[in-house]
Amino acid sequence: MNVLRIASLTLRRFMGQPQNLVQVFVLPVLLILLLGALRGGSGDVELGVVMLDDSRLATELLDGLRELDGMEVTTASSEEEVVRRVERGQLDAALIVPAGYEESLEAGASVALRAVTQFGLDLGAVGTAVEAVVAEQSNVIRAARFAEDRAVAPYADALEMARTWQATLPDVEVAISGAGEPQSVDRFEQFDIGAHTQITLFTFLTTLAAASTLIQTRRLGVARRILSTPATVRDIILGEGVGRLGIALFQGLFIMIGSWAIFGANWGSPLGAFLTLLVFALVSSAAAMLLGAVARDEEQVGSLSGLFGMGLAVLGGATFPLVAIKFLNETAWQVAHIAPHAWAIESFEELVTADGGLADIGVFLLILLGYAVVLYSLAVWRLQRVLTT
Repeated sequence: MNVLRIASLTLRRFMGQPQNLVQVFVLPVLLILLLGALRGGSGDVELGVVMLDDSRLATELLDGLRELDGMEVTTASSEEEVVRRVERGQLDAALIVPAGYEESLEAGASVALRAVTQFGLDLGAVGTAVEAVVAEQSNVIRAARFAEDRAVAPYADALEMARTWQATLPDVEVAISGAGEPQSVDRFEQFDIGAHTQITLFTFLTTLAAASTLIQTRRLGVARRILSTPATVRDIILGEGVGRLGIALFQGLFIMIGSWAIFGANWGSPLGAFLTLLVFALVSSAAAMLLGAVARDEEQVGSLSGLFGMGLAVLGGATFPLVAIKFLNETAWQVAHIAPHAWAIESFEELVTADGGLADIGVFLLILLGYAVVLYSLAVWRLQRVLTT
């Protein structure tokens, strides 16, 4: 009963401060939106095409680009329009097909196709794709010219024959398989990484900042009055900790459900995601208890919570994708697991990328529980010393 009373008091204190509500509800959603926007959508190259030539070959070029995988092609009415859309970021690149395209190809002359990309973006795949389609058309024309030179058939008839033969040629299929574990962030949908990282960043940071309520409990003499009753230091820690656990779970569930409902973020197994959040919330509340037992006053809590909250988030992959860290540097990835954030993020990743269940994330959950037990034990020991000396 003492534990529940202390927890209820802690929650009322925290929710009574408007700035805490902003950190709980507004900032996580904004950052998830920002990170998702930076990642972009499906990953297809958005290409705008202006057709200044309405010949058959120009139309075939457009159709060939539309058939390419990873290319989303739209047409524009003018060069000025398509360039403006590239400048505004509405398109990745633009292609202008000049007038006389077919005549130049049939005459064996060079054709200047103008491509425009956003400044600083390397979209060599666009040029490669265009060259491949143009080369296919050129091969048909060369074959027709060769047949005409050898008096096999007039050029027009030879061109139709070459097109017919080309359509009957078998496709070359390349089977691609991967070795080892996938290392790319492309395994995730647009908002997945932002949701997985921000839930750990804000759950830990917000809960850690709430350690100031334990300072108030000590400074106002509430803790000593509680100890004059049958309650113990462990009851104080558990009561304050349960209050912070409630804060962490409330915020975490808000981020989880909100990111799924608004952005379509994938969390995998609902039970596995909830258990991962629960044990990470336990770690967060335990860390807040230890900070509240160690810090001298509220100002020190503010400084230390920002320092350690952001420092551990950066170290543990909550600000830079953990999968990218592993791809870039194996040692840095191993060091990242000093922070509990890395274990929670890996658990979320396992649920999503491998369609994992409880058995697959069991190790991560046990490690996070170990963090929570150690931190709570240290908090009880430290507060016992503070209140009895």
